[in-house]
Amino acid sequence: MKHSIYNIFLVGFLSFLSSCNPTKQVAGLEKQSLPANYRGSESSDSISVGNISRDAFFKDPFLTRLIDSALLKNTNALLAEKNVASAQWMLSAARLGNLPTLSLQGTASTNRFSDNSLNGISASSFFNQHHTEDYNLQAMLSWEADIWGKIHQRKQSALASYLQQVEVKKTVQTLVVANVTKAYINLLVLDKQLEIARKNLAIRSRTENILQLQYESGQVTSLAVKQAKALKLEAAQLLPQLEEQLTIQENALSHLTGKFPDTIYRDSSLTHILSKEQTLKSGVPALLLQNRPDVMAAELNVRKAIADQKVARADLYPSLKINAAGGFDALDFDNWFNTPGSLFGSLMGSLTAPLINGKKLKAAYNMAKIEREKSLIQFKETLLSSVNEVSDALVQLQKIDERLNYIKERETTLKQAVGEADMLFKQGMANYLEVISAQSNLLQSELDKTNTEKALWNSKIELYRALGGGWK
Repeated sequence: MKHSIYNIFLVGFLSFLSSCNPTKQVAGLEKQSLPANYRGSESSDSISVGNISRDAFFKDPFLTRLIDSALLKNTNALLAEKNVASAQWMLSAARLGNLPTLSLQGTASTNRFSDNSLNGISASSFFNQHHTEDYNLQAMLSWEADIWGKIHQRKQSALASYLQQVEVKKTVQTLVVANVTKAYINLLVLDKQLEIARKNLAIRSRTENILQLQYESGQVTSLAVKQAKALKLEAAQLLPQLEEQLTIQENALSHLTGKFPDTIYRDSSLTHILSKEQTLKSGVPALLLQNRPDVMAAELNVRKAIADQKVARADLYPSLKINAAGGFDALDFDNWFNTPGSLFGSLMGSLTAPLINGKKLKAAYNMAKIEREKSLIQFKETLLSSVNEVSDALVQLQKIDERLNYIKERETTLKQAVGEADMLFKQGMANYLEVISAQSNLLQSELDKTNTEKALWNSKIELYRALGGGWK
């Protein structure tokens, strides 16, 4: 009869568990459909410059040393490394979720009862004394059955969180590489602009000297000399301005590499940054799903949110726990470890279902569901932004290159104009205003050229970063 009752209870219990199964698994992560090609690119090549390691992409030894130093000492990179380490410890703890908890407890107590109390009368009657002692040493074990997969989903959430931090670290690395390279390029451009300013100052100084001689011989008025001097001072004021920008840029680059302000050693040419045979192929947008770490991080955030939702769902259902304890217990210290008389043990199973706090757990589940939906939106936004960044970099690369060709042609024309104006001026066939105007136009054109070259190089680096390059 007892066995029949037990079997009926067991069948009923298992039926109850089956009826409490969580809702269907959340559908697998759906990736946002991507265009076949980037806007402005007709290439369907599966090769992307984002797959190239930074050691193969950059050829300037000064730049590569700066990048290596930044990846080791940049504060943002160091914080990302610590976040990975923290997530790794959380993952290690989550992986132990299925193991029971085991603790050891030892207690010794003595109690002096009132002679007129029930305990005092009992102690006096049974033990012939007015106090009692108790010595206890026990091991306690507690284990929760993972009926609904809650512990498993916690592991999945911790794993996704760890992998997400790894991808965040890679994202920080791509930003550090891009920022260091752009700062280095800006430094080289400022060097070139300073060189241009010094040459222009020398040219205008010679023009002033010629006009001074002509003034002394009565060929020109003092107005010409004063205008030449004013233009020379205009060129001279560029020197401290550029030197200030150079120092500030060196300080900023030192900061990026985790150092205090110092001189930055560098090559003098922009052409040495990349290898001459380096081609900037964009590949196809689908490659971003495996190349860009921020896209991977957004996808892992979705997976984490799905696991967290499943944990919140499982919290709505009963939990089965088994507790066991055993050890030594005695009223007399001398008999504490006397076996088997002082040995004791207990085993208890409990099934706990939420009642009063059910609405609170339901609210937590609904919040987890919303977080999952938000993570999907964030993933979509990351994909949209990544494709947009590549498309922007491609059009910038193309249009800046076209603009640079016009500027170079204009510069060549102005150099010829300056040479002709200078020759005609010496022969008395051109006035000083024509010479000064040609020199001013050439200076502005040369400065425009260097700024456009900087923009072109920045677009190359931005394309490399947007395609996921820099962390490998």
